[in-house]
Amino acid sequence: MRMCPRCKVELSKKRYKGVLVDECENCHGIFFDHGELEKVRDAADENLRWLDFVLFNVSDLQKVQADQGDCPKCGFAMDSLQYAGSSVILSKCSNCQGVWLDKGEFQKIIAYLEGLVAAMPASELGDAAKRQLVDVFVGPKRESEEIKDLLAVTRLLEERWIVEHPTIEKIMETYYELTPFK
Repeated sequence: MRMCPRCKVELSKKRYKGVLVDECENCHGIFFDHGELEKVRDAADENLRWLDFVLFNVSDLQKVQADQGDCPKCGFAMDSLQYAGSSVILSKCSNCQGVWLDKGEFQKIIAYLEGLVAAMPASELGDAAKRQLVDVFVGPKRESEEIKDLLAVTRLLEERWIVEHPTIEKIMETYYELTPFK
């Protein structure tokens, strides 16, 4: 039986963005088993799937406070961590890698990541597309997932390229009008 680290009541199984997670009926915090947070992120915003925001990357996390309640899955003490430069504070179990997010924290993560992507110039997105292409062959996820990541970042690169180089859009429109392959 999994218990809320905040309210000490039993967690309920709920579907969140298509993924079965544990939620507290009282405080509406959510516990994500290892890997579930990434699946929910992918379902929430397809354009972010390529980011590989790994909440267990030490460089992205800054420890705020230790012992933030017991992990609902394994009972180990969780640490309170700040995600990158965001205002998001999450609790992470160092044993099972589960993550507890208080109500509204997931939406803050998505908004933070969307802001990062919106600020990226085409050159950075191009570098990311190159990394994703390599990941198709040697990445940690299944090949089909890596291809989806590559397509997502490529779409963003195309959009950003057109915004940064408006004459390219006019050239492409003319090309599509003249080409017999429609």
